[in-house]
Amino acid sequence: MVALTRAQREAMGFDREAFLNQPPPGGPEEGYVIPTSMYLLHCQGFYKVGIAANVRSRLSTIQTSNPHKVTLERVNNYPCRAYAVMAERLAHQLLAPHRRSGEWFGGLDRRQIGAVLSEAQSAMKMLIDRHRWAEIKALRERGEWVL
Repeated sequence: MVALTRAQREAMGFDREAFLNQPPPGGPEEGYVIPTSMYLLHCQGFYKVGIAANVRSRLSTIQTSNPHKVTLERVNNYPCRAYAVMAERLAHQLLAPHRRSGEWFGGLDRRQIGAVLSEAQSAMKMLIDRHRWAEIKALRERGEWVL
């Protein structure tokens, strides 16, 4: 899927550079060590964007309380819960004009929501890479990084 264009990001009020300048998440108290996924569910023309450590279990819980078929459309995996939360917040921000209820969004087709989630995934990958390189640089400066 294709991410958003610069013009689309600007129209949505998304400043990618400001997003990429966020500090890395904290330690274990912020769920740093728990791999977590951001998921996209579809049901009756509506989409839900959320996060879970176990997406299949979350889908089962949502399906149990829903009389209509809920399908899993997409999963983006993150190394820790803190990054998944950041990705979810970004996706919700970009989808805000289409919010129908809570984490459910409507008035979009698969291509449109796919572009928004691709943008969130792309921005998160760049952010995580920046944080990793900053961590490596700090280790090198302390003499703790050896290849």
